[in-house]
Amino acid sequence: MKKIITILCFAFIANLVNAQAKWTYVEVNDSVNNGFKGVYFTSENNGVIVGQNGMIKRSTDGGKTWTSINSGQTSDLNNVFFIDANTGWAVGTQGIVIKTTDGGLTWSNSSGSITSDIILKDVKFLDQNTGYITGSQVLKTTNGGITWTALTTSAYFKQSIDMLNTSNGYICGNGGLLGNTINGTNFFGQTSPVGNNIYKIRFINDSTGVAVGQSNLILHTTNKGVNWTLKSTASTKNLFDVCAVGTSTFWAAGDQGLIQKSIDAGNTWTTVTNTIGSVNNEVLDLHFVNENLGWFVGPSGVYIYDNRPSTNIETLNNKSIKFSIFPNPSNGIFNITDLENDSKITITDYSGKTVFETIYSNNETKINLSHLNKGVYFIKVSTDKHLYQTQKIMIN
Repeated sequence: MKKIITILCFAFIANLVNAQAKWTYVEVNDSVNNGFKGVYFTSENNGVIVGQNGMIKRSTDGGKTWTSINSGQTSDLNNVFFIDANTGWAVGTQGIVIKTTDGGLTWSNSSGSITSDIILKDVKFLDQNTGYITGSQVLKTTNGGITWTALTTSAYFKQSIDMLNTSNGYICGNGGLLGNTINGTNFFGQTSPVGNNIYKIRFINDSTGVAVGQSNLILHTTNKGVNWTLKSTASTKNLFDVCAVGTSTFWAAGDQGLIQKSIDAGNTWTTVTNTIGSVNNEVLDLHFVNENLGWFVGPSGVYIYDNRPSTNIETLNNKSIKFSIFPNPSNGIFNITDLENDSKITITDYSGKTVFETIYSNNETKINLSHLNKGVYFIKVSTDKHLYQTQKIMIN
């Protein structure tokens, strides 16, 4: 029986979010003792994890349950990447590259002429045809993985690659290796302020990126890697992964459940938790589909971070009442009916931030939200006795 055990529910400090972040541990039965190394979700429901001995598991319910998938491999799979809901690649030891075109249900060999002595650690595709993988070598394909060409790099082991387009990209690796390309073919070394191994590199826009590694290493650049600034070496715990979310958020994770977060594009960092899971737990990979929903994987299993506003019927004093709001979608002018006197109306955006709040005492009223940006919002109505059903509204 697969079971979900709620491990942690942390209240974020004010400069993170104004809601409680929910952490859930998912116990996944697996013959390789939960040796998960990579995770990627293409939506809030559909995702894949990969790991030891060719293990692939697939979820269609947001990571609550997982189904074993035959990868056709017996060597470790180290990472996975999807370019859309159907097409993805996983890479691993012994030169393994496999591809799916049906959302992870079936996988086929996509390693071309890559030899079995090559170790592959990271994969990034720009479209259906153009992709890059890195490890013992940096390799590029322009035909979806049918053939691969080695690119010119330094001799150090390359742990990670992040290509922004076919010309501009970055690599990192052992011994403080940092490099970039401006022609999509040759990678040139950049000045590194450290000699630590660097395990993952990700950019949030054309200029701003973060690299993480040994001993809580966090490096930050705002000028395309011309200069890298050391942001943190305060801990002996390693950071194995970093991911960019939206326009300003980075998450980083590593040894013993160490989770760190930046909400200013990598300039400053806050330790969210350093005790998620057991003290021996490692977080090897993480992936977010938006700022409120993400997944962390490591040897001990899968963790779900879910900070989405609730759309379920909530109760206060054991009673819940529905209300009506129309038209929905709207240009910003909404009619609300079936409210009690002195009802408090609260509008939040998708991150849970309150963007509008007022109290009405009429039985039928209108609210004007035309000053808000187009998009999805949530409306919650409450009184001192009742909490109404939370509803989703859209401004178009």
